[in-house]
Amino acid sequence: MSGEEARGKICRRCHRFCHFDKFKITGRKLSGKVYYKGVCASCVSIEASDVRALRRIYGMPLSGVPCDCCGRTSRLVIDHCHDTGGFRGYLCQQCNIGLGNLGDNQEGLLRAIRYLSKDAAAPRGGEVGVRASA
Repeated sequence: MSGEEARGKICRRCHRFCHFDKFKITGRKLSGKVYYKGVCASCVSIEASDVRALRRIYGMPLSGVPCDCCGRTSRLVIDHCHDTGGFRGYLCQQCNIGLGNLGDNQEGLLRAIRYLSKDAAAPRGGEVGVRASA
């Protein structure tokens, strides 16, 4: 690793190389290793501004309004497209985080669907849902 790479990383949103001081620290190990957020402070600020604007335009849903994904009615947040900044709907926090963890795109969701669709007829090492003891 070159000295330049050791002092920064590429933001996964804007794809620019930024010094580590432009990223929020998300954790530290006892060994001294530091972990940084994947998105630079400038992109975080822009996204926060976009979400505030969407809140002003669309407001927050009234109590009892269901999540546009699963139908739950608690802890709804505004969902938006990270590419365009456009409003997509209201999601519960669990669905919003789940979609984000799958890449916030159809390809990630399709990979998860393919995974869940694998043939589960032949369990490995015992009954379904029971792990073999070590």
